[in-house]
Amino acid sequence: MIFDLLKIYSHIGDKAVVLVTHNPEVEKIADHVIKLRDGMIIADERPAKMTDKKAV
Repeated sequence: MIFDLLKIYSHIGDKAVVLVTHNPEVEKIADHVIKLRDGMIIADERPAKMTDKKAV
């Protein structure tokens, strides 16, 4: 429920929400995912589901 509220807030308020977690399940709701390992960026992804949604 908290994640849903953060997502709504970010879209309605046109704000960025930065969430740091070790939980891979949170990635499913993200618009943009940056993965780090040992302080280095190893992936910078925008899940297809969000890209497709914004294109509509």
